Order: sequence, then C-alpha cells, then structure tokens
Amino acid sequence: MKIGNIREKIIIHTDHKKIKKLTVYVNGEVRGDIRVKPTYLSLGVLNKNKTTVKTINLDAEKNTSFKVLDVVSTEPEIKAELETVKEGESYRIKVFPVEGYTQDLLKGEILIKTDNKDQEEIKVKFFGRVKTDISKNKQAGSVKK
Repeated sequence: MKIGNIREKIIIHTDHKKIKKLTVYVNGEVRGDIRVKPTYLSLGVLNKNKTTVKTINLDAEKNTSFKVLDVVSTEPEIKAELETVKEGESYRIKVFPVEGYTQDLLKGEILIKTDNKDQEEIKVKFFGRVKTDISKNKQAGSVKK
C-alpha cells in the first residue's frame, strides 16, 4: 500500500425501505519505516537582518534502519543541510535561506532521498515570506494624517 493519506468512501447498498444506500467515509494514514516531523515546514515571517533556521527530523521506526542519500531544496534561495544524529536511525535537516536572498516569498519542497524501498523520496513542502516595512508600502486610498 502506498505511504501517505487515505481518503476513500465505501458505499453499502441495503434492502432497507428508507435507506437504500449508506456511504461510509474512510480517512487515515499509511505510515512507513521513516517518521518525518514536520511533514510541512513553515518558515514563518522572515527578517532579512536575522538568521532563521528550521529543522526537519527523520527517525526510524522500531527494528528498522535507513540512510539518507541526498537532500536538496527545489528553491535555490533555500539551503538544506543534513546532519546525522545517529547513523541509520536518526537524521536532522537544517533548512534556512541563503545569505543575501532576494525573493519576498520562498516556497518549494525539500527532497530527501533515502535507501528505503518504500520511501525512496520524501517531500516536505515549505513556505515563508519576508517581513516588509509597512511604511514603504503605501497603498492607494490610504488616509494621510
């Protein structure tokens, strides 16, 4: 079964006088040997004068092991660095903007390649925006004092 979220429905046909059809909604998650936290990374509101570093943690489930083969960001202005916490069991990925980044919105995915056959590539989406100076962004129709 594919790892990820399940959203399905089961339709049951009956011989009941009033209820001919019942619909049962099924929601769930199929988990693999690698726990990923968080599964979505919010970079929040970034301040260009301050370094922001977020982390993604990868941990093996009991009685399993894996190796991280590569980590890359789909957004060139975001860097992802791999840190081994415990070989085969636990890894940490530090995610942060590159020095001198220019974009106001930073979004993309961190692509994590592993040697696990069921989770060869793990994708963690991220999003962040740069804090702007409101005084520089005068809007049309604003009231002058």
